Amino acid sequence: MSNRMLCDYLEELRTCDKTKNYSSLSSIIEEIQFVANRMESALYDKSDIKNFMEDRAKLKDEVKALKKLKEEIEVFINPINTNDTCAFPGCSNPRLSMCKEHLDKICKN
Repeated sequence: MSNRMLCDYLEELRTCDKTKNYSSLSSIIEEIQFVANRMESALYDKSDIKNFMEDRAKLKDEVKALKKLKEEIEVFINPINTNDTCAFPGCSNPRLSMCKEHLDKICKN
């Protein structure tokens, strides 16, 4: 596969026309078609990359939000310990992580 430009092929077509020798016309047309297809494909790839970058940015924002939510939830979930009390601020009910009353309140919100 050569790295010839589309203009090179078009110049070759002009030469064929000047000399009135059209024996290589079909092969030149095929090569032009091939180069044009590659150009179109590259344009679509660039468009896809732009879309992927936008999706990536959205997903990064979503991951940040989920990490923040995880940190907020971890405040209420203590390591399992028999001496733990409810993790809800101000509640002293002895529970392993959070008393049912406060856990229900959080889940409803």
